[in-house]
Amino acid sequence: MAEKGDLLYAWTTDDELREKAETGGGAVTALLRHALESGMVDAVFAVRKGADVYDAMPAMITDPAEIGGGLRDRSTAAPCCSPSRCGDASSPPSRT
Repeated sequence: MAEKGDLLYAWTTDDELREKAETGGGAVTALLRHALESGMVDAVFAVRKGADVYDAMPAMITDPAEIGGGLRDRSTAAPCCSPSRCGDASSPPSRT
C-alpha cells in the first residue's frame, strides 16, 4: 500500500502510445482512451498541440482513436470555451 509521500510511476502497456508520450509513459493517455472505449465517459476535454507551446487548442474528443495524437500532457494555457463552441479533434474551435 502506498503511503503519503511515496512516489509512484506509471506507464502504458501500449508500445505505440508510450513512444508518442512527451514527458511521461502515456499512462493518462491510456486511461483516457480506456474511459472512452469502455463507455465510462462520452467525451474527454483535452488540449491539442498548436503551432508552438503557447498555441494550445482545446478539443472535445469522442473517438478513442483520436486519443494520443498530439495531446498536451503538460500544464499549458489554452483558450477557454464552452462545450458548444469546442470542436472535436478534427475541427479546432475558433479563436473568436
